[in-house]
Amino acid sequence: MENPSQWPPANSQSHIPPPSHPTIERLPSPALPGPSGSNTSPTPPKLPPRPVTFDSSTIHNAEETLPRSASTDTLVASKAEEELSEVQLRELYDDEEIDRFLHLFSAYVQEVRVPGAHHVEEPPEIVRSPSRPESDVSSISGDVDGYAPVAQPAARVALDFIIPLLPPARSPPPEFTLHRLKLTAQRAYLAIEPLYSYFIVRALRLVTWQDPNTSFLYCAAYWLSWYHDVLFAAIILRLLYALIRRKVLPYPNLAELREHRRQVDRAQEFGAAISMRLVASPAFGVKDVWHVFKDLNHSRKLKKAAKASHPKNGENDGETIAVDPTSENTLIIEESTDSALQITQNQADDADLKRIGLHVLNEITDLFERIKNIFLWRQPATSIMYGLILIGLFFVSLLPVRYLTKTAGFAVGVFFWHVIPVITAIPPPERARFPPLFSGVPTDAEYAMELISQRVARGLDVKPKPRKNRSRPSVSELGASGAAGTEERQAKEEGSSTSINWKKWGERITSTKERTGDLKKIFQDGQWKNSDSWLSLNPLVPKVATSSGMPEPRLETHTFAAQHLKSPGLITLTSGTLFFTPLLSARAKLTISLEDVLGVKKTVSTHGVSVRYAEASEDGRKEEKEAKFMSEDGVKYGTLCLASGLLLLYFCLSLLSFNCSLQD
Repeated sequence: MENPSQWPPANSQSHIPPPSHPTIERLPSPALPGPSGSNTSPTPPKLPPRPVTFDSSTIHNAEETLPRSASTDTLVASKAEEELSEVQLRELYDDEEIDRFLHLFSAYVQEVRVPGAHHVEEPPEIVRSPSRPESDVSSISGDVDGYAPVAQPAARVALDFIIPLLPPARSPPPEFTLHRLKLTAQRAYLAIEPLYSYFIVRALRLVTWQDPNTSFLYCAAYWLSWYHDVLFAAIILRLLYALIRRKVLPYPNLAELREHRRQVDRAQEFGAAISMRLVASPAFGVKDVWHVFKDLNHSRKLKKAAKASHPKNGENDGETIAVDPTSENTLIIEESTDSALQITQNQADDADLKRIGLHVLNEITDLFERIKNIFLWRQPATSIMYGLILIGLFFVSLLPVRYLTKTAGFAVGVFFWHVIPVITAIPPPERARFPPLFSGVPTDAEYAMELISQRVARGLDVKPKPRKNRSRPSVSELGASGAAGTEERQAKEEGSSTSINWKKWGERITSTKERTGDLKKIFQDGQWKNSDSWLSLNPLVPKVATSSGMPEPRLETHTFAAQHLKSPGLITLTSGTLFFTPLLSARAKLTISLEDVLGVKKTVSTHGVSVRYAEASEDGRKEEKEAKFMSEDGVKYGTLCLASGLLLLYFCLSLLSFNCSLQD
């Protein structure tokens, strides 16, 4: 038997091992036991080269290779963001909100129409009719569609005082699609998850006494407030503190911006997981199995009925029975028609249920977004109003208990005996005109729309500038990292920005002085009565101006590649005119004034837009015409949809600004 010392070396020409993985090469090879005098174990024979395997340490090192490069990029970006001022952080936050809104706008908005811009020959197709004229409202009787009001005085109050004050009816909910469900799930996650993580998780930590000192402190404060009858007042003071804090301190700071980005990443993963789960679900459900069973049972009953209609053997001997050969076929045709109608009705019901479910989810998300935006001061006048309401509730909560009981009983009695009868007296079609809760506060989409309109008014670019891609984890990385990885990442980011930035503190002092001066100017000469004067105090309004202090006087132009009548070219959209210029022409082939535009619709099949406009004919009459533009933006489906959505958004902004100028 050969001695291991006589084996050929590894680098000899007799045997060359296969190349190993780079991570394996860094590992120290285990030391082989040298030959000893006492040959207690048999010498292993020559074997072929073993396949490359990974032990636990190797896998751990290999997994750490990729995150190191990503964390390096994140660290460089974090250091660059730490040098940004608060205004630049605000612009960065607004850019990300606008980018998120553009995808939402492209998925939901399909058509924009101008109501009452011009009167043409076919107004029903291009003009949106108002909800109900005042003459029809005054002529509504107490009985609408067989609906009888509870009491005549309540009906009169509803018809004379409530219905005329209601806003126009909102547009019907859109059709259900998986893409819309994905975006709605992302919005719901962003609106609800921070509330859950901040309140519910902290409450669970307190109630389980994970930190005994903190739980004891909150427990003592709770029972002391309860003993002195100021528990409700303490809760209102906490809400007032959260409201005033967002007004005094700037939003967002660097930590809040990073946390918002992490929430957006998790929301995207959540929406993608929901859409993938629905796509992978089976095509047949419980209702389909029930329909198949119902059809089989129905056919069995038909066979029994056909047998019962014929006489048995021995009955009616000697009589001739006339059988209509078409009766059975007619019965089968009628049953198949009824079955087809029932299937169509069931499909329509399923589509309505999906649409209603998507609409309810949107309404809940809008409610949470409005509540969040109250504390973010995205509508300063409304936030001040709710702040005054909280102050009033605070003073009411300081009243004795018997007065509080009487006040609560009075409010419940007024609502039960007087408000509900008035609401039930309103006809059901008019109840759809009720505004949602906190309707004066904008949602995230409405806030992004306001930012876009401000940028258009200043002549700035609407679409955010492309930035370096941030390293976003995938679904598997998010699931593998867990809470420990998130806390470690947060600790690293917070630790990198623990040093005091005196430059930012100087900017804060300067901005505080400027806001104080603006506040003094508002209270001079009665300017506080004008609601527009308070907009200067909104910390979320971007302050963009030239060196002279005035907005930059440049022409607002937006250009898109498109195809019109088999000729490729460019669409140029200005604040008042739409031009289409072919590639081989120096002049515009089509010129449409936005004053004559009647409607803009996004076409899904061609990934473009269809513009309806009124053009004066030779006899002076207005004729409706339509110009269709197909996108020339390449092959990617998402890029084409986003380009058409952007074009539709620019049309919408231009039309809205034109209508506002007409009203002024």
